[in-house]
Amino acid sequence: MPSISASEAARALWAALDIAVTLFTGDREVGQVDADHARRVRLAQLKAHVLANLADPDLTVARVAAANYMSPRTIQAIFASEGESVAAWIRARRMERACRELTDPALAHLTVTAVSSRVGYRSPSHFGQVFVATLGMTPHAYRTAVARGTWPES
Repeated sequence: MPSISASEAARALWAALDIAVTLFTGDREVGQVDADHARRVRLAQLKAHVLANLADPDLTVARVAAANYMSPRTIQAIFASEGESVAAWIRARRMERACRELTDPALAHLTVTAVSSRVGYRSPSHFGQVFVATLGMTPHAYRTAVARGTWPES
């Protein structure tokens, strides 16, 4: 059996999903997909790509565009239709993942620096700045607050 890369497999999966959605959408004839549906499918593809590559510190709009055979401007427009920029969406997902990793008992052995690297930050200092700007406390303080049960969402 021929071997395909993970990105090729992901593209094939999304194409199959798009075909299935088109076939099972009762209010449209097969092959007639409106612009909104196409945009939603593309947005889902782009978000899946970002999530699969979140740890890559070189994850940029240009790289997402190249991997998805789209222009950066088109990708920005697709995200903008949802009221968000690509960079903001990436940053939010990285912070969500960082919060999960900082509070996961199985990952308690990881330093904050290791977590910052695992979620795509080259610089632990920059990670700390973004974390404080987002949550109002340092990653270490957040980890401690959740462990003690003093963080509101714990």
